[in-house]
Amino acid sequence: MTTPTTTMLYDADCGICAAAAAWLMRRSRPGQLRAVPLQGVTLPGQPDLTQTLHVVTPAARILKGSSAVLAAARTVPRWGAAARIADNKLGHAILEPAYRWIARHRRGIGRTLGINQVCAVPENSPVTPPRPLR
Repeated sequence: MTTPTTTMLYDADCGICAAAAAWLMRRSRPGQLRAVPLQGVTLPGQPDLTQTLHVVTPAARILKGSSAVLAAARTVPRWGAAARIADNKLGHAILEPAYRWIARHRRGIGRTLGINQVCAVPENSPVTPPRPLR
């Protein structure tokens, strides 16, 4: 039986985005998360992928922002329970504004943390080259 794969579309030109994708790939359960640079990818009904993290669930749902973060976190042992607990109206009311602030300031945050250069996703992770999804 094949494990359903969650596809995370991240900005490979953003150091903090690439570092977060690499962190998730190192910790996710094998085969449950696929990291795809969003450059060159198109999604139906999503004209600009560069403003927020996108996740395509195994059921082909497209999630953005904090919902996408929670979906990716569910693939990581011990973080999955926290993600499930936070995936509700109150959790999103808290997480979405925080996510939006981080997304708007990601380049400055990356510089402050010393990760303004693009960080490579680990070589042993199942990264798929950019291509249209659906």
